[in-house]
Amino acid sequence: NYYMALYDQEQDVVSFARVVEDGTSVPVDKPPYTPRKRGKGLTELIIETKEPMLVRHGVAEFYEKAGRKDYVGKLAQSWVGAPILFQGNVIGVIATYNWKKEMVYDDQDKEFLQTIGTQAATALQIRANFRNLEASNKRLETARTIGQAVVTDLGIDHILQVLRDHFDCDYAIILNI
Repeated sequence: NYYMALYDQEQDVVSFARVVEDGTSVPVDKPPYTPRKRGKGLTELIIETKEPMLVRHGVAEFYEKAGRKDYVGKLAQSWVGAPILFQGNVIGVIATYNWKKEMVYDDQDKEFLQTIGTQAATALQIRANFRNLEASNKRLETARTIGQAVVTDLGIDHILQVLRDHFDCDYAIILNI
């Protein structure tokens, strides 16, 4: 069992990118794995502390002792998680857990998840950069097309069509102020 949760600091929202339980991928678009405001679970504790965490036994007691009664799904018997950090900011958490047995994980598992978290942060940032680059390229292409239409005098209708296509809208206007 494992999950990868992503954290949106601006919205203060935790969303689950991937959840696997008993070897089966679980839909993340249905409760309890839909995006939610940051609560008081183990995932959020890692977000707050920016440190990995290992709970080898007594997960229920840990929740009660720490005043953290928010957990998703079944309560695990053994749990280990690590932050996904990028430039000092937590962008997610990766964790694995066992519902039936205590003492399943150790410090090596915690270190392993830290390594995976570092690699995941790099991959997530590369994906975000790629998406930003694609969006920039689209804006540049639109600007080039409009510039070409102006230079070749293709007319205002053509320019408006380019704008409608770029912004995926039904109407566009140009005001002469």
